[in-house]
Amino acid sequence: MSALIEVPRLSDLDGLPVETVPAEVPGVVSVTSWANDGSVITLTWDESAGSVHVCRTQTEEVRLLVEREAVSRISVRENTAASSSGYGSMVEALAGSSSFG
Repeated sequence: MSALIEVPRLSDLDGLPVETVPAEVPGVVSVTSWANDGSVITLTWDESAGSVHVCRTQTEEVRLLVEREAVSRISVRENTAASSSGYGSMVEALAGSSSFG
């Protein structure tokens, strides 16, 4: 069995503009955020497997799908800086040394 990854406590996500849904399987959590341009970003992690899944959809079409194994750390936080892509607040997940957002 792989080592457990470092993940945020669900209570730490309470003040963020995200929907948090723990799965029936222990250690699996999905966090969903909505961007200003209508995109939906869903981040799902599995503590036991040490994996992360990031999916960005727009008008129900998958625009980005990233899956990564052997992840060491997941961080979810609000990015309040507006960007040219229309994201006023978004979820950023750090998985190992890669950044998704």
